[in-house]
Amino acid sequence: VGPGRFPVAAFVHGNTIPPLIGSEDGYDYLLEHLASHCIVATSIDEGFLNGRVIGEMDARGIVMLRHLQEMRSWDRDPTHPLFTNIDLSNVLLGGHSRGGEAAVIAKKLNGWLHDPTDAFFDYGFGLRSIYAIAPVDGQITRSPAPILSGFPISDVEVTDANYFIIHGSHDGDVSDFQGQKTYDRAFPVDRTASRLKALRFVHGANHKQFNTVWAATTPDFPASAADGDVLDVNRLNTTAYTFATIKGWLPYRAFLKREVPFPSLPGGMTIVRQYQDPTRKFINHHEEDANLMTTSVPGGFNDASGAVDVFDQIAFDDQGAPNWLWQQTEGLLRGWQEGRDGVFEANVPPGHIDAILDYPVLAFRTAQVFDTSGARNPPGINKDFSVRLVIGGNAGPSLPVSNYVTLVPALDTPGLSFVTKTVMSSVRIPWADLIQEFSPEELREFNGEWQLRFELDRHDAGLIVVDEIQASE
Repeated sequence: VGPGRFPVAAFVHGNTIPPLIGSEDGYDYLLEHLASHCIVATSIDEGFLNGRVIGEMDARGIVMLRHLQEMRSWDRDPTHPLFTNIDLSNVLLGGHSRGGEAAVIAKKLNGWLHDPTDAFFDYGFGLRSIYAIAPVDGQITRSPAPILSGFPISDVEVTDANYFIIHGSHDGDVSDFQGQKTYDRAFPVDRTASRLKALRFVHGANHKQFNTVWAATTPDFPASAADGDVLDVNRLNTTAYTFATIKGWLPYRAFLKREVPFPSLPGGMTIVRQYQDPTRKFINHHEEDANLMTTSVPGGFNDASGAVDVFDQIAFDDQGAPNWLWQQTEGLLRGWQEGRDGVFEANVPPGHIDAILDYPVLAFRTAQVFDTSGARNPPGINKDFSVRLVIGGNAGPSLPVSNYVTLVPALDTPGLSFVTKTVMSSVRIPWADLIQEFSPEELREFNGEWQLRFELDRHDAGLIVVDEIQASE
């Protein structure tokens, strides 16, 4: 009821072998909630594609687009109840497991195969947002695809739609958190970003729990958090992301940034969160070269002193250790264990502080790293360190990261000892907190070198990774 047209949210399930009847019904808890907020919400049956190898992933994407074509015909049909009510310029595509990668593929095919003169390939829909639940990554490249033969994995990236991923730590199916790599490839650091991306890693959730049909009919492996709690976490995050991106409601973007809570989120659940705003200016993303001393600001350099005895730039997916780092990015690894404070810092050359302070927040990703010996990062212990701004030799306040986020230990999946996961959290510190001892006039007039200092002063030992330091909205 109300004036249309209404935005669209279309979801698709993943694979089950043997094919499970009714997988598409497992998202009704999402569809009904979104529909109550004036969104045309649908779930697509792709069970006939389950268990296939050749051409499966491109077929899943095309079937999603075929359904949008059908909805377009409804919108144009005066006899249909949804006549003139469906806004196909404002669409969210969501997918679970293989459906999560299929949503990305559908977004690509929506442009690549669009031909307004061919009824079969008349796509060109306004796919503004993609939502992925425990998605696979790279399956499009694993077998010959009729349409996308030779499809490079570098092309399975999101560059012009908002992107959100949610994954459970106890996932016994996509146990290697493949979607983290899709997330990392979204909006590459060397290009201007036009949309946001966000991630939720839910401790205790497994693969099936996000689909009520799967949860009720398939084995519970591994043992997991309560189904109802997982559904609530997914419903609330789906709501916030959908409202923020296809409705444009800014308060929900604040929730994605962790600036405001939802009191209705289940208590007692640990959720690791990442967020990257489209408005950003990098200080250190570590992708410009292989030199750990180089900052992303030309002319700057990184440095370490004190108890820092591990200081290395790493390419996460080249470690040869498939049980701790799942990202597809590069970052700086820092370790300390001598019982005295250590410091690492980014030295920024003159002429940049004014531009940096045009943004409200310092943002970066960081995490405890899985430590096989347990000496630096014992299991079950949260870590902490401090951040400080030094301008012209004058130090601002030392701010504990724990004021903004809890750095939880790397997590083991019960029954799957080879999939210990290090998942980074986004830290967002208002510049106002960092510069509270400096006057705005003093800062605006300063034109010398300054340092962003990370002080390893709150634990005797540790091993952490820090990535994508940036000024951000």
